[in-house]
Amino acid sequence: MTFIERSDDQNNLIKKENKKEHIKRVLVSSVDQPHKVMSAGQAIKLIFAIIIIGSILNSSALHTKASAMEPSLVRTASLAVLSPFDKVSRAIGLTSLRQIPRDNLSLGRDDEIDTFSFENIQKVKPPTKIKELPVLSPENRLNVWIIGDSLAITPGESMVRSFPTSAFNIQGLQGQVSTGLARPDIFNWFTNINDFVVSAKPQLIIATFGANDDQYLFSSSGPIGPFGSQAWKDEYYLRVASTLDYLANQGIHTMWIEIPPVRDPARNARYQIINEVTRNATATRPDTTTYVETAAAFSNPDGSYSDALHIDGVPTLLRAPDGIHFTRAGGDLISRLVLEKLRTLYTFE
Repeated sequence: MTFIERSDDQNNLIKKENKKEHIKRVLVSSVDQPHKVMSAGQAIKLIFAIIIIGSILNSSALHTKASAMEPSLVRTASLAVLSPFDKVSRAIGLTSLRQIPRDNLSLGRDDEIDTFSFENIQKVKPPTKIKELPVLSPENRLNVWIIGDSLAITPGESMVRSFPTSAFNIQGLQGQVSTGLARPDIFNWFTNINDFVVSAKPQLIIATFGANDDQYLFSSSGPIGPFGSQAWKDEYYLRVASTLDYLANQGIHTMWIEIPPVRDPARNARYQIINEVTRNATATRPDTTTYVETAAAFSNPDGSYSDALHIDGVPTLLRAPDGIHFTRAGGDLISRLVLEKLRTLYTFE
């Protein structure tokens, strides 16, 4: 037998050739037996299945959002389509299962309309009105919380700057843009008020609400409206009155600020309806609530609207470019009106 000696280079070349041949056989085998490709029909079925599963998983949240829409053909059609999915999801427990990761991420429920309010708070007999005004001092300061929608922000900042610290302890200013008493499902002021009152125990609350409430109201039984109807007025009155009664029950006096006139006549007319309701609610609770009127201070002598008015004889711009919100001077004017009312309730420097 004859042995042929190969050099290292020859051995390496043979190994490379063998490797190429192996790869070639694998590739040929792959071509002979290609992967199965999903047909168009199968792809459509898969997409349809994903849509169905996703619809069932999110149906309760989508159904809730549709329920919170103003009455319309879109709302009716959405509820008709989503209701069966919502019922199936709740029946088999998918709605609760979906909420588990939301709870872990500290996300609230989006499958229920939050309608909590103070409507079931039992009204208490208001305390006897004290003839002699309580005296406020550094040793006896009043704890104050300023709250409301976006119209509360600039005036609230003015109050924080101008209220004498020797008489008042401002515990906080909370102005939430695009909120109010109409849509607790978006931001629940009732829950928020309750939580703060229980923890901080303010003695006076200065509230500004209504600028975003000219819309349908929503309760557990569905939408209430349209805006301005008697049903709407009755429900809005209940929300204001029950809030005032709850605060009175906690020993808190409430100052409710009227929405000042605004530039747009249509919007102004809607705000007058809200002001009428809140004025009536506060008028029946004179010992625990004070209504701060703003119309005269923010109007011309003939009652018409103007962005700028004479304040202490000086022409002063009071309103922002939108004709609704306030400049710093406008906020200062609201603060002045509130202080004037406070002097009818307390004695302070």
